[in-house]
Amino acid sequence: MRSIIVFIKKEFLQFKRDPKMFALVLIAPVVQLTFLGFAANLDIDMVRTIVLDQDRSTTSRDFIERFSSSGYFKIEKYVSSYDEITNEIDKGSAILALVIPNDFEKNIYNHRTSSVQALFNGSDGNTAGITAGYVQKIVSEYSQKIILDFLNKSGRKLSSVSVISPEIRVWYNPELKTRNYMVPGIVGLLLSLITLILTSLAVVKEKEIGTMEQLIVTPLKPYQIIIGKLVPFVVLAFAAVIIILASMWLIFRIPVKGEIIFLFLS
Repeated sequence: MRSIIVFIKKEFLQFKRDPKMFALVLIAPVVQLTFLGFAANLDIDMVRTIVLDQDRSTTSRDFIERFSSSGYFKIEKYVSSYDEITNEIDKGSAILALVIPNDFEKNIYNHRTSSVQALFNGSDGNTAGITAGYVQKIVSEYSQKIILDFLNKSGRKLSSVSVISPEIRVWYNPELKTRNYMVPGIVGLLLSLITLILTSLAVVKEKEIGTMEQLIVTPLKPYQIIIGKLVPFVVLAFAAVIIILASMWLIFRIPVKGEIIFLFLS
């Protein structure tokens, strides 16, 4: 046991003499967490939208208002032709283009189906897919409103049918922010890098500076060498985790839900 303790002290002294290793263990994880935390974000806060309103009616303006008031769509500009839509999408100035036909209001007032065209910038498939879901929800709610208004004006009543509707409730991340899922995973990734890769690098460094042969001829057994190499980086990993968790809260405002002590034991 005494031999292991002496070997661990030797590792800490060697770590102290190597400023590059100090930066790699305690500073690099914070830098990696910051960059990866900002990069690993699949949330869509604002969809740049252009509109080709060929109807220019009160109903079409009300339909467009549904998008701008949702908080997810920003109407960048109104265009007058498909060529302008193509140019804006090609330039990357717009993610979504809405095309409202001439007879939009007329068809709705005559209780006929009216088509609306949505053109997506597919260069980013994930963004286009999420945006399509937003559009589908708004159009569906608008269609239901039209049907209910028609039924109310005609004096008809909808017969309620008892159904069981399951509702999903997310406790940890109710807003479903991607970063709240990704950043804790990055913390686990960085912990694995510190404890495994840096321990391997420490062994390789012994071979590079020619001291591995000296360790082999010492009375130390192989498991003692492994423990002596592993324990210092485990201790440093705990220090790095404290720094990373503090950075996670300070930079991304992501708290730890649960017992901190249990987290460290895990």
